[in-house]
This record gives sequence, C-alpha cells and structure tokens, in this order.
Amino acid sequence: MPTVEYRNSYTVKFILIGVCLAVIAVLAVMLARLPAKEPEGSGTVAPGITTDLPSTAEPVTTPAETTADPSESTAPETEPARQYEYVTDVSEYLEYIDTKDDAYLVLANRQHPLGENYYPKGLTVMSEYGNVTLCYTAAKAFEAMHREMEALGMADVIVASSFRDYDYQYKLYNKYVKEELALHPGYTREQAEAIVDTYSARPGTSDHQTGLTVDFFPVTRKFEQTKTFRFMMENGYKFGFILRFPEGKTDITGYMYESWHWRFVGREAATEMFERGITLEEYLGVTD
Repeated sequence: MPTVEYRNSYTVKFILIGVCLAVIAVLAVMLARLPAKEPEGSGTVAPGITTDLPSTAEPVTTPAETTADPSESTAPETEPARQYEYVTDVSEYLEYIDTKDDAYLVLANRQHPLGENYYPKGLTVMSEYGNVTLCYTAAKAFEAMHREMEALGMADVIVASSFRDYDYQYKLYNKYVKEELALHPGYTREQAEAIVDTYSARPGTSDHQTGLTVDFFPVTRKFEQTKTFRFMMENGYKFGFILRFPEGKTDITGYMYESWHWRFVGREAATEMFERGITLEEYLGVTD
C-alpha cells in the first residue's frame, strides 16, 4: 500500500506542474499581444484608442489659419446721408440748393480777377425780394431761403446789393477813393487806394460780379444785431450760402470782415466750409 500512495502523490504533482505551465503559457501569449509602451510625450495614440482634450484646453491657431469673421464686413463704412431740417417744404428747390456744378465756386479776388468782359449767364431779376439780381440757380436758392425766413416771422429781410457789373464796380471803387482823399488831405491816390482796397474790390475782382452774391441791409456792423444775421449764421449753409469774408480771415480773403456779404456756392460746399470754419479760398486750396 505504501507504493500505491507514493504513485498517487507523484501523479498529483505532475498534474499541478502541468496546470502551472499551461497558465504561464497563456499569460505569456497575452503579454505578447499587448502593445509596447510609447515614451512619454511622443504624442502617438495607439490604434483603436481615442483621447480627448481637457475642456479647458484651447486649440492653437497659427497665423495662416486665422480667418476673418464672416459676419464682419471688410468693406469701408459709408457715412449716412446728411440730414437737413427746414420749416418749409424745399423739395421744389433742392435741385438748385444742392447743385454740384463747380461753376458756382468761381473765385473773384485780387489774385484771380474776372476781367472787364466777364458777365454771368442766366441773370434773373427778383423784384419781389428787393430788386435782387442773381444767376438763376442762386436766385432760386435765395427764394427758398427767403420763404424760410418769412415762415419764421422775419419780415424785415432787405437786400442792399446783389449783382454788379464791371462798370458799376469801377464807379463805386473810384467813389470810395475820392472819399478817402477828402478825409485825408495830403494823401496820394495810391495811399487812398490802399485804404479802399481793404473794404472794396477793384473793378474786375469783385465777388458781386459773379452774380452769386447778396449784401443784406444795413451794410455795416449793425447788421449783426438783426434776426437776418442770426438766421444766416445758423442756417445760410443749408441753402448753399456762405459768409464770404469772415472775421479773422483778412490775410486770406484780402478783405476786412463783412457780416452782411453772403455768397452762393451750393449746399455741399457751403456745409463743409461752415463746419470747418474756412473761406472759399481755403476750400479751393488757393490761399497765396
């Protein structure tokens, strides 16, 4: 019986050893199938495995990948059309008030004389407004402006002077020279003319010869005390009129300040001159 027990014990050991070897073989096969571990930071992801960026991570964008937001337009912005307010209906006059014709920017001064033979076209006599004589377009713009004044209760609007031809200006200039000679005994004509040149144009260089100018009454600094002056300073540009010889611009215009002297240039140009506080010479770029 001891021999039988020994054999049985030996058989059990062999069985256990076989089982262990089988388990080891299975584990070896499984380990062999596992992928090799990649070095840290390689960035390679094993096939079949996905990774997600943390929710706080931000994607890196290179300059080449940067694109404009399609909702943002790259076209230059267009300024909205300017709005002008009137108390009257000026629709029938707009084509005259808002003219873009450069003919209404004609310059008349000592450096840019019109000459003896210059005579504007389309002069219109407006007797109902104090015998005003202007080029037709300027006359229609003035008519619209006068209607606006009346609607605001301004019944004392008087025009003292408008178009003057060369001959008229010649007589007026010489009249002023004689007056200065009488006021300054011993002055030469050249000295008298030097004084007159500060407030009156020599014939052929007068702004009035353009047929685009009006002088309001009174033709003195007292005009600044009138409602007409206040209206013109605040609203003249809306009808295309500018203060032709502003205060502090004598070195540019060549003439002293004349609060009563207003010139038609068209609404667009008048608006720019009004807003920038510049003269016709500055607007045209001819200040020498």
